Amino acid sequence: MEATETKEIKTALFEEHNKQGGKIINFNGFMLPVWFSSIKEEHMAVRKDVGVFDISHMGVLKVNGANAKNFLQNLISNDFEKSENSKMIYAMILNEKGCVLDDAMAGQVDGQCILVVNAGNKNKILAWINKNMMPDVEIVDMTVD
Repeated sequence: MEATETKEIKTALFEEHNKQGGKIINFNGFMLPVWFSSIKEEHMAVRKDVGVFDISHMGVLKVNGANAKNFLQNLISNDFEKSENSKMIYAMILNEKGCVLDDAMAGQVDGQCILVVNAGNKNKILAWINKNMMPDVEIVDMTVD
């Protein structure tokens, strides 16, 4: 069996996670914190103050073309028309039987259609998208890794 190289990509917030005492793990090649203190303490901190979720490991896909909005309307479970400029909506990506492949965020930024997917499922979602592609749609993977 051939050894595979394990990526250890550090996000923009990696040093801050370390400084704050985060328990760092390798999540699909990205070095991310799983926790900092305890679930209860972190829950209460978010309820009383604010919490930050490092999304720099997420898959970012730009959907271009004349049919981009129509394609996203058919791809996700939510109404893509609800995504106003610079506002994302939460949705599920479903297979042909209506089973959930993954959750995602979709929206428009300066007239560009964007789909944000989980890093661990990005390749699976890209394969599904390519299998169900519409004419006049192009997917550009903008993920930084």
